[in-house]
Amino acid sequence: MDEDSGEHAAQRSVETRELFEYLQKNLEEKTDKLHELVEKDLDKYIAEDDPEDSADHSGDLKSVTDDPEIVRTEFLEFRSHVCNYLAVTRNFCSKIVFELNIQ
Repeated sequence: MDEDSGEHAAQRSVETRELFEYLQKNLEEKTDKLHELVEKDLDKYIAEDDPEDSADHSGDLKSVTDDPEIVRTEFLEFRSHVCNYLAVTRNFCSKIVFELNIQ
């Protein structure tokens, strides 16, 4: 291997590492956002258990309104948003893995 080829391979290695680090940072940001959506934003829709209430309401939805149809619609919109964000993040991750495997 001549000197030119060695320098080209070294430059390519640096570029590949920089690309990987950039994509890894981007993926980490996406997964953090997904985690935030699921953990924090979901709390808006899950009713907290009242220790004084003997009835089991676990899994009940809550909202700023008592109208069950509005609560259901809000939750379905939230669910759709989370599912779409998950699909985008999963697709992005798959593309990163594929691209890094062919380099």
